[in-house]
Amino acid sequence: MSEASAGAAVVKAPRVKAARASRRRVVDVVPALPLITAVEVSARLQAGQLGRVEVYPIPDSVLPGTPSVLVRPVRAPLPVAASLRPRGGARSGTAAPYRFVIDGHATLVHAAFGVIGRSPDPTVDSQAIAVTDPGRSLSRNHLGFEVDARGRLLVVDLRSANGSEILAASGERTECVPGRRYVVGNGDALLLGNFDVTVARG
Repeated sequence: MSEASAGAAVVKAPRVKAARASRRRVVDVVPALPLITAVEVSARLQAGQLGRVEVYPIPDSVLPGTPSVLVRPVRAPLPVAASLRPRGGARSGTAAPYRFVIDGHATLVHAAFGVIGRSPDPTVDSQAIAVTDPGRSLSRNHLGFEVDARGRLLVVDLRSANGSEILAASGERTECVPGRRYVVGNGDALLLGNFDVTVARG
């Protein structure tokens, strides 16, 4: 070993740590769901832009941005999601062969969907059936109805103040859960406020 090498200081190169890949934990959050009205749903359905309506069990008390692991599932039963098939255009021939008989007066169902109430909101391509109700037992938009692709008449309570019931021709009585669709047929009666609305076909 030479004198130069003997007196030289040995300097160790600093150890360079290998860059670690970022391992950020991704946490699912409750999305900020946009509000959509019944009118918008109907318009999208008519335009063929809606294939299915889903019900997500997120409590109203949960704010958008809350980690989903902190959200407890809703214990109360939820309405079954209704399958809605987009239509390929207007129906051929006459409209659905259904009539609503209210106070002895028959109203023909001439649209694919509509609303019965004290003063229903008019919408494009829908049928508004206004009922004179001095006692205000009906809500403005009380009951929605729709004729599906299979020709069935479906009704849905639109969160009315006094609720809706179905009295089947067989005598069975069903209280409508708001937002849930029910199939009704010839001879069934809809109990809306102080009114009995009879469903007739043909």
